[in-house]
Amino acid sequence: MQTRIIKKIVDSLKSVSKEHLSSDDLRLSPVADYCSTIAFKRAKKTHKSPADEAEKIAAKLSEYAIPGVKRVEALNGYVNFFLDIAGLTSQSLNEINKLGADYGKGENKDEKIVLEHSSINPSGPVHVGRLRNTLIGDSIARILRFSGYDVETHYYVNDVGKQVALIALAQKEGLYPDNKVKKRYESYANRGDFQVFFVYVAANRLFESDEGFRNRVQSLIQKAESGEKKSLKLIKSAASQCLEGQNI
Repeated sequence: MQTRIIKKIVDSLKSVSKEHLSSDDLRLSPVADYCSTIAFKRAKKTHKSPADEAEKIAAKLSEYAIPGVKRVEALNGYVNFFLDIAGLTSQSLNEINKLGADYGKGENKDEKIVLEHSSINPSGPVHVGRLRNTLIGDSIARILRFSGYDVETHYYVNDVGKQVALIALAQKEGLYPDNKVKKRYESYANRGDFQVFFVYVAANRLFESDEGFRNRVQSLIQKAESGEKKSLKLIKSAASQCLEGQNI
């Protein structure tokens, strides 16, 4: 509705002033709802004061029935527009009642947007912190669709990186899960994502303290990135176990 009102005001200004204008020539006003500096532009051509030009333009516009505008006044060279708030409110409520959930929906933009969000690393269970990006991403996707865009959402599984390589190597070498962490979440111990998480905690500590383990992890990452099937299979197996537990 705001866009329509601005367009109608600008069109009326064009008709009265015979000047080329755009919606950028209309701005918010501290003394009204909108104001225009068109009188200053006209004054340069007519060699009259902006105040005189503003008075003339405001007088002519007052004869127009600009939809949504209650009155037009000139002040210090500015042409000020005061909206019909009561009328616009009533109109908006009628449109809301008529359109329901489609009120404010954008027209088809004929443009596709690919939105990647969430993409939780396969290193443990989904928790509130990880869920945050899912909520944000899904909200953005819904807003874009409502605005008229064709939206395709992608979930990127980062199954070739340090975290999952840590887990894969730890599982291969039989690293025992962290008992304290395992006991804390013992009611979830049968879930694949928690089993991976238990190993990850222990593996991460070992990675920080054991240079040999660090080197073997880096070697596994390099082999996987180069496409070695055995290393890729090992890493993807660990990632799949976690994803199954996350139920993704």
